[in-house]
Amino acid sequence: MSSSVQVCLDSRQRVFALITAMAGMVENGVNEAIDALLTGNLQLAHEVLQRETVINQMEMHVDAAILFCLAHGDLDSDDRRSMASILKINKDLERM
Repeated sequence: MSSSVQVCLDSRQRVFALITAMAGMVENGVNEAIDALLTGNLQLAHEVLQRETVINQMEMHVDAAILFCLAHGDLDSDDRRSMASILKINKDLERM
């Protein structure tokens, strides 16, 4: 296996790991935001807002990982479509 193909495989795995972690953080944030709203817990609401910064940074890391994979890999058409879909999912998750 050539080194450029290996780099792409590692990058693709990194993209999937990052987007999965980000989705988990967003899910927890939404759940905690709802809980804070229903209970009036201002401390929890503040924590949710602080976590937004981390999610914004994760969005940039996911974008960078995808762009690296697209630029340095020999992706087939299915992988390119997956990367394009993840870019869109990434934007949606950040907005949540």
